[in-house]
Amino acid sequence: MKSAAHLFFFWIAASVPLGSQPSQADTARPVPLQPMAQQARQLVEALNYLGQPLSASEQKAINAAIALPDENAAVEALERIFDTHVLVNVDISPESRVK
Repeated sequence: MKSAAHLFFFWIAASVPLGSQPSQADTARPVPLQPMAQQARQLVEALNYLGQPLSASEQKAINAAIALPDENAAVEALERIFDTHVLVNVDISPESRVK
């Protein structure tokens, strides 16, 4: 059961497009708010289910970010909130080299 929980958390963490350094692809195509907000909500639910909920201030910040009228500003705010929880940033180049 413990390995299943770790696998689930890894899958959730890997599926959310978070990164502290925007790549060239990120700057060329902005992330739409609606899928990002949905992933953020799913991540919050998963963390609650696993017994590691986000703080009340982080949850309020997530709600405030999703409510912003500017989509780009909202996505950037969500990324800043979740960047504090990133353990590893994996970069896969077009040549399939991982660093």
